[in-house]
Amino acid sequence: MEPAEWAQSQIENMQAKRDAEARKEEVFLERQKLVKAHAVDLWQAVIQAFQEHCEEYNRLRLQDERSLGFHCVNRHLCMLRRDGGWSEVTVGFNPSTHVIRVKANNCVFDETYKPKPLTDGEVVLYRRGQFPVTSNDVAQAAIGAFLKGREFAESM
Repeated sequence: MEPAEWAQSQIENMQAKRDAEARKEEVFLERQKLVKAHAVDLWQAVIQAFQEHCEEYNRLRLQDERSLGFHCVNRHLCMLRRDGGWSEVTVGFNPSTHVIRVKANNCVFDETYKPKPLTDGEVVLYRRGQFPVTSNDVAQAAIGAFLKGREFAESM
């Protein structure tokens, strides 16, 4: 290979690497924009799911069971409690990291959910960064663990 050909191929390889890095950065920024654009909607869907599940549980609950109450303290924090009870589930949203954390203080349930974009542009929640979940999945897992309390903790 002549020196000019060799030099040209080196320059082309370096440019290809730079172009690939620039594209990776663009893709990363696009994904971040998608997450930011959908994070609040996902948070609202989780709140809605908790409200609907509590309402349905209260409608169908056994007579001797205490009802569930769900209310939002502010835009980023909600609480689930049984009537007259101290045990609770906190459901929080961190607007800077877009992470939703659900923690039941009567058992070992403590999960985080983070939005991730799919290749088609849809953004979904992932549990522990590995498993895609719906807002109903989040509510059912947390309320189920809360209702089972220590029994749930011992089964884990």
